Amino acid sequence: MLTQNLFLQGIYSFQGAGMEKPVPIHSELLHYVPDGVVNQTLYFRGGNSSPELIAVVLMRNGVPMRYFPIGAKSDVHVPCGWWRTSKAARPSNCTWPRRRV
Repeated sequence: MLTQNLFLQGIYSFQGAGMEKPVPIHSELLHYVPDGVVNQTLYFRGGNSSPELIAVVLMRNGVPMRYFPIGAKSDVHVPCGWWRTSKAARPSNCTWPRRRV
Protein backbone atom coordinates (compact mmCIF):
# COMPACT_ATOMS: atom_id res chain seq x y z
CA MET A 1 0.00 0.00 0.00
CA LEU A 2 1.34 3.43 -0.93
CA THR A 3 1.15 6.08 1.75
CA GLN A 4 1.26 9.79 1.12
CA ASN A 5 0.90 12.40 3.85
CA LEU A 6 -0.97 15.60 3.15
CA PHE A 7 -0.86 18.56 5.49
CA LEU A 8 -3.66 21.10 5.23
CA GLN A 9 -2.44 24.08 7.21
CA GLY A 10 -2.29 27.85 7.34
CA ILE A 11 -3.60 30.97 9.04
CA TYR A 12 -6.80 32.30 7.49
CA SER A 13 -9.29 35.06 8.14
CA PHE A 14 -12.90 33.93 7.84
CA GLN A 15 -16.47 35.03 8.32
CA GLY A 16 -18.64 32.40 10.00
CA ALA A 17 -22.23 31.75 8.98
CA GLY A 18 -23.45 29.95 12.13
CA MET A 19 -23.56 26.34 13.30
CA GLU A 20 -26.44 25.48 10.96
CA LYS A 21 -24.51 26.47 7.82
CA PRO A 22 -20.83 25.43 7.82
CA VAL A 23 -18.83 27.28 5.16
CA PRO A 24 -15.31 26.62 3.85
CA ILE A 25 -12.59 28.59 5.65
CA HIS A 26 -10.39 28.77 2.55
CA SER A 27 -10.08 26.95 -0.78
CA GLU A 28 -6.56 25.76 0.17
CA LEU A 29 -8.14 23.56 2.85
CA LEU A 30 -10.28 21.58 0.40
CA HIS A 31 -9.12 18.07 -0.48
CA TYR A 32 -10.57 15.84 -3.21
CA VAL A 33 -10.33 12.05 -2.76
CA PRO A 34 -10.80 10.10 -6.02
CA ASP A 35 -12.98 6.99 -6.21
CA GLY A 36 -11.15 3.85 -5.10
CA VAL A 37 -8.76 5.75 -2.82
CA VAL A 38 -8.91 5.52 0.98
CA ASN A 39 -8.35 8.72 2.91
CA GLN A 40 -7.86 8.89 6.67
CA THR A 41 -7.54 11.87 8.97
CA LEU A 42 -4.84 11.16 11.52
CA TYR A 43 -4.57 14.36 13.51
CA PHE A 44 -6.27 17.72 13.91
CA ARG A 45 -4.68 20.75 15.51
CA GLY A 46 -6.47 24.08 15.44
CA GLY A 47 -6.18 27.45 17.09
CA ASN A 48 -8.53 30.36 17.58
CA SER A 49 -7.23 33.89 18.14
CA SER A 50 -10.71 35.45 18.11
CA PRO A 51 -12.57 36.49 21.28
CA GLU A 52 -15.42 34.02 20.56
CA LEU A 53 -15.94 30.25 20.41
CA ILE A 54 -15.62 28.78 16.91
CA ALA A 55 -16.24 25.31 15.50
CA VAL A 56 -14.20 23.82 12.67
CA VAL A 57 -16.18 21.18 10.78
CA LEU A 58 -14.70 18.25 8.86
CA MET A 59 -17.00 17.70 5.88
CA ARG A 60 -17.44 14.79 3.47
CA ASN A 61 -19.47 15.34 0.30
CA GLY A 62 -21.04 18.42 1.90
CA VAL A 63 -22.11 16.52 5.04
CA PRO A 64 -20.54 17.34 8.45
CA MET A 65 -18.53 14.39 9.81
CA ARG A 66 -16.92 15.91 12.89
CA TYR A 67 -17.11 19.20 14.78
CA PHE A 68 -14.01 20.60 16.50
CA PRO A 69 -15.07 23.34 18.92
CA ILE A 70 -12.23 25.74 19.76
CA GLY A 71 -12.63 28.15 22.66
CA ALA A 72 -11.88 31.86 22.50
CA LYS A 73 -8.13 32.49 22.27
CA SER A 74 -7.51 28.76 22.68
CA ASP A 75 -6.45 25.66 20.78
CA VAL A 76 -7.33 22.00 20.38
CA HIS A 77 -5.28 18.90 19.57
CA VAL A 78 -7.02 15.68 18.54
CA PRO A 79 -4.68 12.66 18.10
CA CYS A 80 -5.17 9.58 15.94
CA GLY A 81 -8.03 7.21 16.64
CA TRP A 82 -10.95 9.63 16.72
CA TRP A 83 -12.41 8.44 13.42
CA ARG A 84 -13.05 4.99 14.86
CA THR A 85 -16.57 4.09 15.80
CA SER A 86 -15.82 2.51 19.15
CA LYS A 87 -13.11 2.39 21.80
CA ALA A 88 -12.60 -1.31 21.06
CA ALA A 89 -11.64 -0.47 17.47
CA ARG A 90 -9.05 2.18 18.29
CA PRO A 91 -5.32 1.43 18.01
CA SER A 92 -3.75 0.69 21.38
CA ASN A 93 -1.12 3.44 20.99
CA CYS A 94 -3.72 6.22 20.55
CA THR A 95 -5.58 8.17 23.20
CA TRP A 96 -8.99 9.76 23.08
CA PRO A 97 -9.08 13.55 23.15
CA ARG A 98 -9.13 14.83 26.69
CA ARG A 99 -10.55 18.09 27.84
CA ARG A 100 -7.90 20.54 28.95
CA VAL A 101 -8.35 21.94 32.43
